[in-house]
Amino acid sequence: MSHGEERTERMKVEPDVPFKDAKQKIVESFEKEYLVDLLKRNNHNLSKASREAKIDRKHLRNLLKKYGIPSKED
Repeated sequence: MSHGEERTERMKVEPDVPFKDAKQKIVESFEKEYLVDLLKRNNHNLSKASREAKIDRKHLRNLLKKYGIPSKED
């Protein structure tokens, strides 16, 4: 994939799951992938990562804990 191309793959949605639950699974999948990539780009520096993502550092730590993503500060 060349730089600037968007990924167009579609996330698998279970048709027999209520909308709210299906949406939550997709959101969680996105958040986890985003956070792992964010940490890699910022060499696991939570302060830099939170600034790049424009979220509070404490919120970032809570999200990492929620998904069991290790950080250097654990």
